[in-house]
Amino acid sequence: MLHRSNMVSTIMRITKHLVVFCLLATTASAGQGLEALEEEFKLFQAEDITITASKKEEKVTEAPATVSVLTREEIRRLPALSVPDLLRYVPGVESYWAYESFPIVGMRGFTDESNNQVLLLIDGRETNNEVFGAPMWSLLPVSLDEIERIEVVRGPGSTLYGPNAFSGVINIITRSASEEKRHVFWLRTIEGASPFMARNAIGYSGRGRRVTFTVAGHVNTAMDVLNTTRADLLSGSGRLRVSGSPAENVNINFDIGGAAGKFIYIFPFSPAFAKGKHAFARIQGDAHGAYFQFFWNRYSTELKVFYDKNNRESQTTLFTLGVNTLDIEMRYGRNFGDVASVTVGGELRFNLYRNEGLIPAYEAINETRYGIFAQGDVKPFKGFKITLGVRYDDSTYLNEQPSDTVSPRVAFIYTRGSHTVRLSGARAFRRPSFLEYGGDIEGWDGSVGGEVEIQQFNEVINSAEIAYMGRFGKWVKTETSIFCEYFQNIIYFDYAQDAFQYSNLENNFYSMGAEASVDVLVMHNLSFSANYAFQVIRARSDVPSPEQGANIYNKGDDITSSPRHKINVGVHYSPVEGLSVDLFFTYYSRRTWPRYTLFAVAGGANTGPRSAGPNYLLNAHIEYEVVKGFSMGVMIRNALGGMFSAEDDRSRMYPYTGSGLTTERVTMYYGGEPMPWTAAGYLRLEI
Repeated sequence: MLHRSNMVSTIMRITKHLVVFCLLATTASAGQGLEALEEEFKLFQAEDITITASKKEEKVTEAPATVSVLTREEIRRLPALSVPDLLRYVPGVESYWAYESFPIVGMRGFTDESNNQVLLLIDGRETNNEVFGAPMWSLLPVSLDEIERIEVVRGPGSTLYGPNAFSGVINIITRSASEEKRHVFWLRTIEGASPFMARNAIGYSGRGRRVTFTVAGHVNTAMDVLNTTRADLLSGSGRLRVSGSPAENVNINFDIGGAAGKFIYIFPFSPAFAKGKHAFARIQGDAHGAYFQFFWNRYSTELKVFYDKNNRESQTTLFTLGVNTLDIEMRYGRNFGDVASVTVGGELRFNLYRNEGLIPAYEAINETRYGIFAQGDVKPFKGFKITLGVRYDDSTYLNEQPSDTVSPRVAFIYTRGSHTVRLSGARAFRRPSFLEYGGDIEGWDGSVGGEVEIQQFNEVINSAEIAYMGRFGKWVKTETSIFCEYFQNIIYFDYAQDAFQYSNLENNFYSMGAEASVDVLVMHNLSFSANYAFQVIRARSDVPSPEQGANIYNKGDDITSSPRHKINVGVHYSPVEGLSVDLFFTYYSRRTWPRYTLFAVAGGANTGPRSAGPNYLLNAHIEYEVVKGFSMGVMIRNALGGMFSAEDDRSRMYPYTGSGLTTERVTMYYGGEPMPWTAAGYLRLEI
């Protein structure tokens, strides 16, 4: 036995040396050398850091929730033209397009046109529009070139962030000058066709002795899919950020900016033309474990519907909505050596809603919200960590049940070497948006009104998850998670009553799913990645309509509009120095969604769900660095031509073209993502 063991050991050593020799030979033939190989290994093995999962800096492997991090290098080389495009490649995140100006983003099966079950942050500042409860993706005040990293926390996040962190949190962290590169200027212009689109971004970041400042702006344009003389999206933004460090361990940041544009927005009952504005200002600071943040957001949106879809000038203003949000957050964190840590804090928010047309009885509504939270870690022995947290929220406007606003979290994390196992559980809630507060939409004839009907229930979710993260040598890193969720108080739009409705506390639902990802470094210039996600949401019991005897859902019915299966497969290849090629294949299985219609359409009530899929997407990105700092490239989105490639099919799907105003034409477009393939070339300058 000893002899056999020695022989096996010798064979393993010889095999290892042969692998290293082959890799070195390949590296030498490409002109890169051993140093390039080692640098690639270091990059591949770098430990991801997150600040979003616990509102403090920690390793991803020690976070109490599942976290994916997109670095600046990945953002630069992934085939994406926008943040929703990037999120498509994250396991467990569903991202697809109803229009060029209206992406649909969700996590773990909670994905529909409302977009209001994911919390979006920019540098820690909440950006969800309180009127809709959703991020306004078309008014996002940052371009891809301004982003340093994106952290995606999947699963309930209300313990730290309160409402709307229902199925996950996305934090966009912007870039700035560094000690190594004290002045950074970037410029990129992207031009695409079929249909025409453009993305233009410019920015500068500089660093002095104690001050860093960044100024940036961008403009986006996307034309009608079939009629290229009409824009579905035209938006622009600008922002300024100044950061200072007046003393050691003291930091102060000031941000100001805004965005404006026109785009198409989808309601539960109709697509509509929208004009929107977003302005914000923030001051944030931290010193010796204490943190404060004060920010102001203002959104205003005007929505119009139309009666002649062949004449876009024939429009009627549906309503105008606006909200001013003032938010104050303070927290304090302290470490007790390497054994324990604790973070406590509170948040106070004032919302002033203004509207014209939606709720005539109220021209302005004030709301005050507050939340208090605490989260702590303890490490009883090496490699083992326990995280406990809880938050309580309340509102002066919503008559909430106290049990609906308590959000606890617990996680047990064990790490040994390069392998980590986590068992976690959390509770989260989503408060109704302002639109859902008084969502009684009277008729389909363009007249909108009704009385405010205060709803008293939040959507609540309880989640349990087991996850594994591991690395195998220098070549492979992988992650797997399995989750089960139990939730209640579903908010839905009742087409029979033309109003938002709620299930009651007795009607419960559950979901289950799994996610898996793997990254493989084949050699210094070739890497492979793949991820898979599965989820299903079902009713545990019959859900009757509050106004009718028929059930909205029967026991065992699927209630999600998200696809059950999603697969990403990607390859990154750099055959010569300066040339980078990335290919990504994405698969979505069949999905269903409600049948949407327009105002003034005869028989415009919801007549049942539609379905589409499966959907196959192939995206590509090729970039060549001509000289240091100057690159040119091309991105191809949906190279397979989309699910509906024939012209007549796209005309049938698209609601604003073709002859005749039919419900069939209006409702088929949403959900199927029948975008034609798009090729976009660009020039990038960064010095």
